[in-house]
Amino acid sequence: MSVRKWLAAAAVTTGFALPGLAADPVKTTPFGFSTLKPATDADAKAKLEGWLKATGKFDAARFEAVWAQPGRTVADRTLDSIAIGLPDAVALVTAAKQPGAAAPTEAPKVLKDAKLDPFVRANLAAAYARALAGKRVYEEALDALAGVTPEQLVDPAGFFFYKAVAARANPPRRRRLVDRPPAR
Repeated sequence: MSVRKWLAAAAVTTGFALPGLAADPVKTTPFGFSTLKPATDADAKAKLEGWLKATGKFDAARFEAVWAQPGRTVADRTLDSIAIGLPDAVALVTAAKQPGAAAPTEAPKVLKDAKLDPFVRANLAAAYARALAGKRVYEEALDALAGVTPEQLVDPAGFFFYKAVAARANPPRRRRLVDRPPAR
């Protein structure tokens, strides 16, 4: 028997005898680029309605007026709904959008508040980072997005886009040659 035939026979029998070793099963993750989808209007609306009712700040007329605007994106309507419960927090996003406003030196405390609903906190942080990235304030945009996972957002594609823009414009600092210890 030639070496080629022997190797082919060994490969075939290994595949039959040890199926787990022959083919590596594809490990699927619950979330990835192909599985992340933007939130539907109904899902985002239900989450925000539940949060507003839990905080005791639900205003049905105002809430329905926000969601009755078909020309606006889900992310914009989500931010407007968050404004019903947290008007001061959304004022931060509005101030960050102002072209003449000074750049912040750190992310607002509301974005790091562990008591705030994760869905609300993540979408508020994404809107804040989007406003900062639009003004080219990249380091603070990255700081605002720290701890946000795309599964919590109504617009995960926007999250990845603005995070990539901020990361590209703000590369990690490298040590200079003079900072390195001398080679021995």
